[in-house]
Amino acid sequence: MKNMTRFINSTEEGKGALLRRLVDELSGGPGVLWLVPGGSNIAAAVEIMRGIPDELSSRLTVTLTDERFGPVGHADSNWFQLERAGFDAKNAAAVPVLAGIGDMEATAAAFASKLESLLSQSRVVIGHVGMGDDGHIAGILPRSPAVSARGLVCHYQTATHARISCTFDAIRRFTAVFLITSGVSKLGPLADLRRELSLDDQPAQILKELPEAYVFHDAPGEK
Repeated sequence: MKNMTRFINSTEEGKGALLRRLVDELSGGPGVLWLVPGGSNIAAAVEIMRGIPDELSSRLTVTLTDERFGPVGHADSNWFQLERAGFDAKNAAAVPVLAGIGDMEATAAAFASKLESLLSQSRVVIGHVGMGDDGHIAGILPRSPAVSARGLVCHYQTATHARISCTFDAIRRFTAVFLITSGVSKLGPLADLRRELSLDDQPAQILKELPEAYVFHDAPGEK
């Protein structure tokens, strides 16, 4: 498959492009699923959600690309941090990953079932992601069990967090992915993304398999 990934040197343009895409799709009717990230993209997700008209938000479903396992509302939870930052789903259907139903395995299984329903029922699936300094995307870390995981959702332990993440299988079902990243520390990962590396070495390489993917950044020297 021809690599259709586009690189655009402007994170502000990225936020605007993602907002316009969501509004355009919502204007066309219900059935729009938006998967949002945690980490450095939380502020962007909050800003974009604020720009979605209230009357269109009822056509939207929002869930996460990945979550940090723990009790509902724990301090490291991506969903909790989104809400604390001011993310207001308005009239959208909000689908958190953590539901207080049991251990990590049970929580991941429940989310996998829900995600299958959401992907199957949605007309458009928009993935919004960041990229780590190590090239990870959507909670899929390099050389981690998530790289080889099958199905839509995986769960695994890292040195810092117990993670529940979408898999590559799930990302391949997204209509479009908008990656927004910033900072000098992303120069290396951005350069690597232009090279041919394995998914194990740089999970963000998955973008090259997608029919529509955009990389917005503000790394100096990058075009």
